[in-house]
Amino acid sequence: MALLRLLPRPASWASGLALFAFARVVGVGMAFAIPILFELMRLSPRLAWVAILGVWLSPVVLAALAHRVTSATLDVVDAERARPAPNPAAASLRAGLFAWLAVIFTSTVTALALLVIDPPPVEPDTLGAFFATAAGAGKTLASALIWIVVASVVYEVDACAMRGESRQP
Repeated sequence: MALLRLLPRPASWASGLALFAFARVVGVGMAFAIPILFELMRLSPRLAWVAILGVWLSPVVLAALAHRVTSATLDVVDAERARPAPNPAAASLRAGLFAWLAVIFTSTVTALALLVIDPPPVEPDTLGAFFATAAGAGKTLASALIWIVVASVVYEVDACAMRGESRQP
């Protein structure tokens, strides 16, 4: 029974899976936008860097919008339980910021876990190998599974903190 308390709840697993899909879509969008913006640097460096900053922060806004739409949809479906949040815009912005921070944290932990599982050869450019491995994370089933497990745990910790409970056995 103690093991079951350590496992994330189904809602945390669903959040982890949704965050995995979100991160992949954001990654594709960034991979498309960033090279174009680096070309823009030749014409207007400041404008390009403002755009890069916007691209970097856009997942917060996208996740906040997804949270807002999902919350509004669930409120319509579950009308008897629906109590509007005191400030739904702030709650959605918090969810967007948390999602982006969770993506960054989870991606870093996954890259480091993959280095533990399959370390690169020790060479003078070990830091370069780390970044190459981190950039390649997400291309294997093991990477995807580690990423989803870490994201689910992150969401479970957040859910427990928001409820003010402890999941210790």
